[in-house]
Amino acid sequence: MRFRSGGEVIAVAAPLVHRNGVVPDFTLKESTEKSVKLEAPDCTLEMQVNDSRIRFLVNCGTSAADTLNIRLLGNIRNGLLSGIEFLGQGDVSSSPIDLEPPLNERSKPNPQWLTTPLAILATDKGAIMLKWKNAELQPVFSSPNRFGFTDDHLMVLKGKDIDAILIMDDGADGNKSDDSPSVIHYQLKRYFTQHPFPDPPSAPRSAEEQRKLNLQALETLNSPDGTGWGYAVEPDWQREPFADFLSTQHRLTGKVPVPKKIVSGGSDIANDAAYFITNRVEEWLKVRKTAVQSILSLRQPDGSFLQRSRFPNIETKATSYGFTAIRALELMEFVRYTGDKELLSVVEKSLDYLKQCDVPRGGFYRDSPLHTPDLQTAASLVWLCVWAFEFTGKKEYLDEAERFAYLGLPFVYLDGGLKSAANYLTVPKLGGTERRKPLWFGVAKPQTGILYAYALNLLSKHNKSVDWKKIATGILYAAETLQYASGDYAGCLPERYDAVKQERESWKVNPCALVSLRLALEGKLDSLSVLVDGKERYVSPYPLRLTPDGVEVFDIPDTVPTFQILRNGNRIESVNGSGTQLLE
Repeated sequence: MRFRSGGEVIAVAAPLVHRNGVVPDFTLKESTEKSVKLEAPDCTLEMQVNDSRIRFLVNCGTSAADTLNIRLLGNIRNGLLSGIEFLGQGDVSSSPIDLEPPLNERSKPNPQWLTTPLAILATDKGAIMLKWKNAELQPVFSSPNRFGFTDDHLMVLKGKDIDAILIMDDGADGNKSDDSPSVIHYQLKRYFTQHPFPDPPSAPRSAEEQRKLNLQALETLNSPDGTGWGYAVEPDWQREPFADFLSTQHRLTGKVPVPKKIVSGGSDIANDAAYFITNRVEEWLKVRKTAVQSILSLRQPDGSFLQRSRFPNIETKATSYGFTAIRALELMEFVRYTGDKELLSVVEKSLDYLKQCDVPRGGFYRDSPLHTPDLQTAASLVWLCVWAFEFTGKKEYLDEAERFAYLGLPFVYLDGGLKSAANYLTVPKLGGTERRKPLWFGVAKPQTGILYAYALNLLSKHNKSVDWKKIATGILYAAETLQYASGDYAGCLPERYDAVKQERESWKVNPCALVSLRLALEGKLDSLSVLVDGKERYVSPYPLRLTPDGVEVFDIPDTVPTFQILRNGNRIESVNGSGTQLLE
């Protein structure tokens, strides 16, 4: 079957069936303008055409070899084999940049690595989406086609009972537009708006049981003298009185911490409420301003931030979308708290640079090539763009947040090769560590998924193209299911979870980010509340609301005698009393 655009053949597709190399003697059973059905003994082959959609049905029993072969011509713009390959313009599949040979070879991957039964190829001539039902089929993906030794691009399905739909697009919806950085976004949006997300896994325990389990983890992670926590249980993680832990402990218990000092960080999601609860906002401002200046020292004229590749013999990049997104997100957070318009202009310059991003990559800059596609970059980009939209009101940023949200979905198990057993587990990146084992295909990293889910929850308040909150909830419950339920590591999360072997691996990590995500999904405050009343900007460790009488702080625990708020980025005020307090 040939596909043409403007009289030019741009793709070919063919179902191939044989028994020990011999093609069955098919007879024409049915033929209409929209379908054709062929039969042979114990074998049927059917094609159904509906505009640009073609459904292929191949069922030839156990003794036959069934294959669906698709080739697309042109110069590659985007390519995707969900959970395995994510290509941008000029990329090649099984890239030796991401992994050392022969580890890089994944043209015939383990079908269980597939997060969704979906493959997409887009060139300057058009785009093809291939989706199928039987997740046990063997996919083959090669761009360029190294099996045929040609410069086209190959997608193949091998196995029994092939039921697949091929959708051809010759450039509609801007797919051939040179100013569209990611043509695959259109295909992903088309797929996920037409396929309901699977039901999230059940919550593994009640909210109160979950609270107690998280507290148990904080006790385990604390140092023997009770003065600090480590990011993970293992002793090589330094114990400090981290702000994220102090803030999380306060949210879970209501108790007010009394540390001798506070160290910024500790969790995958920043939570600085402890500085405000312990009346150390002035110290917090100094810490944050120092961090901002450190980030600004890496700023490049094009809006990116300098981060040289750790693998200069493989790639020569000095910046990445991932590193830039992470740094710009930190700046944007400070802009939200202070209203700093000058700093906002820096962030907007970075947002202009990030519009080029066609594949989320470079977020794991500490141990991976900047070329490696990853979920953390998608999460940071969604988060950054939502906050930029909320601050500026510019719809272009919300559109970008939606685009990056869709680009993150191929990293989430959604009815993929492991079916419901792995739904909502999140693959962090499509590569390895230090370009070697351990590989991350078919392996979840819950901490990265938590970041993505947190960002999707922010997006869900403004964008309803799909049920983003449902995905975030699924990721939450999947992560909570992975927590150690008892024993020495109770409440901790595994740094790695092999979804194929169903085994927890590596470090035992703190659940602070998980607590933040659960609170956010419940509509509760996890970190700092920001409210703008005309020209006044308020930042508080407890929820803020605007009333006819003015700005109120509410849900203040009885255990808190006094705390501080930040006003207009430079004015620190104390608040006394519990319950609800009206700010002057």
